[in-house]
Amino acid sequence: MSTLRAFIVRPFGTQQDIDFDLVERKLISPVLDDLGIAGRTTGEITRAGNIRVDMFGRLALADIVIADISIHNANVYYELGIRHSLRPRTTVLIRSHASEVPFDLKTDRYLEYSAHDPGAARDALASALRQSLRADSYDSPVFLLVPALQPTDPERLHPVPPGFREEVRAAQRNKDRPMLAVLADEASDFDWGVAGLRLVAHAQFDVEAWLDAKATLKAIRALRPDDPDANLLLGTVYDRLNDSTASAAALERVIAVPGVSPRQEAEAGALLARNAKNHWVADWRELRREARPAAALRSPHLEAARLHYDQAFSIDQNHWYPGINALALTAVAASLIRAEPDVWSERFDEEGEAEIAARRMERQRAELAAAVSRSLDAESFRRQRRGQPEDIWAMFTRADLHLLTSNRPAYVGTAYERARAAAAESEPFAISSAARQIELYRDLGLFTENVEAALTALKAPAEDSPPVAPPLRSRVIVFSGHRIDAPGRAEPRFPASSEGKAADMIRSAVVQEQGLAGAQPVVGLAGGASGGDILFHEICAELGITTSLLLALADEEFAAASVADAGAGWIERFHALTQRLDVKRLAALPDWLEKEGGDYTIWQRANRWILHTALSRSDADITLVVLWDEKGGDGPGGTEDMVRLAKSRGVKTVHLPASELT
Repeated sequence: MSTLRAFIVRPFGTQQDIDFDLVERKLISPVLDDLGIAGRTTGEITRAGNIRVDMFGRLALADIVIADISIHNANVYYELGIRHSLRPRTTVLIRSHASEVPFDLKTDRYLEYSAHDPGAARDALASALRQSLRADSYDSPVFLLVPALQPTDPERLHPVPPGFREEVRAAQRNKDRPMLAVLADEASDFDWGVAGLRLVAHAQFDVEAWLDAKATLKAIRALRPDDPDANLLLGTVYDRLNDSTASAAALERVIAVPGVSPRQEAEAGALLARNAKNHWVADWRELRREARPAAALRSPHLEAARLHYDQAFSIDQNHWYPGINALALTAVAASLIRAEPDVWSERFDEEGEAEIAARRMERQRAELAAAVSRSLDAESFRRQRRGQPEDIWAMFTRADLHLLTSNRPAYVGTAYERARAAAAESEPFAISSAARQIELYRDLGLFTENVEAALTALKAPAEDSPPVAPPLRSRVIVFSGHRIDAPGRAEPRFPASSEGKAADMIRSAVVQEQGLAGAQPVVGLAGGASGGDILFHEICAELGITTSLLLALADEEFAAASVADAGAGWIERFHALTQRLDVKRLAALPDWLEKEGGDYTIWQRANRWILHTALSRSDADITLVVLWDEKGGDGPGGTEDMVRLAKSRGVKTVHLPASELT
């Protein structure tokens, strides 16, 4: 999804018998194109405006810099020095043999090319770029010689436009998953892309768009493999997607980063603990009630999870999430030991050792309870000093602490009632998360009276409530196709006389998809242009398929741009669809995108939006049906663009040859 960006530092023109413009055309540009890396030179930004500001930005923001040190060019060495002082890695040196390498660069590795045949070094340059992007080691002599030097954060040099930030917030507030995915696509095209992707990923996480969040975070990791924030969030996302192996790998990457903050290290440790806890629950949850306590105590994952949480809390005792979980599992272990003393003694050579270990567990329980209480008090004090309201998650944690330490069920219930009331509007996930944890105690028969009071306060379903059946997987048909030819079109593509033939082709494809769906519900998505779009909606209605009408503009603007030239009859049919279908509309391109997006149009945005509306349904099989002549359209954002987008995301495409309409 994200595009890697290169910056090329080189001399210009022909100097000392080297045509540096030719070197870029024959060597550098073809390799960047083959690797899908965007790039530009100082020459291009010289023509664009303020060279110094733009150059510093490019040198800091570029994912990779290619510097040609063939000759003693002051500008090249100046720019190379700036790059080496800003970024510790991904700078590749290339040279021909025109001049001796300066002393300060003699120890550096560089790739050599022939000035007479620079293209011959393409494979070697491609290999060097791949190795540089994968490398964990530094290639900057500045960072190698000054290990304590901290790299400049590129995101601070090119902040996200306020308009983009506002769009993300609005989509997050409206739980508009398709628009968040569109914004992630769009952010990838800009220098501030990583910061924009990070903003979108957190919003997608908030609205529980797990698959979209995974894609966005992987796009960040493609550019910043060691990014702690991305790996932390990715660890949680993988956990939500039940991929504990990938989750653990992401979290281990956080811990391995030199200089990671204690907070981030503690968070990674806590998330690794949660993975172990999930394995522990799986060891006993499906057993008969009477067999669960013994199996839960025997599981090695209980101690692994407990220790991970305890270590994470030790790293940062302001982080009460691992603290309350360490306390919870310690309290569970202590209670299970009392309930199943014979099972506990199985792991010790002598009976006395089991008793000593049990007493140690009780001491740890008391110590953790005191530490967690103190951590929560400190958090409350800090927020009071800042004039901030009490943190909702801290309120639930305080209630959890009471459940694990109090012998007054009514007091416990009151604490959960208060937390639930505070979270009802802003953090409903906190309520369900608290209930899931308490249900574990219920399923093991622990803390019975406190558990009953807590679940009653949280309005959790009774234990014997029937499970909710998962929804049926749906099939989504997305349609894109040509419009009816405007009068006088030079090269016919979809003549009005071919409407019946086009309708037959579309109907056949839709019926086939219906057949493949079987018992699955089938829905359709398309725009509202004359020709293919309107025919698709009408045919789906005949076949009993519900469709949504997704318009790039407000109704009248859309009709003027994409319907009116086909005649009054098509306008009537368009308005009939707007009256009876579920209609969603985009607004005009926002200011930030008009300023920074170059030739990007509302029609390209609409294609992304329509496709992501389908992709946002994680429980769906998606098919794109296209009525297409396999040629470029009359402008950006046509059917060719939609086909390209769909293929890039692995969407099944059914092609209806529009060439048969003429």
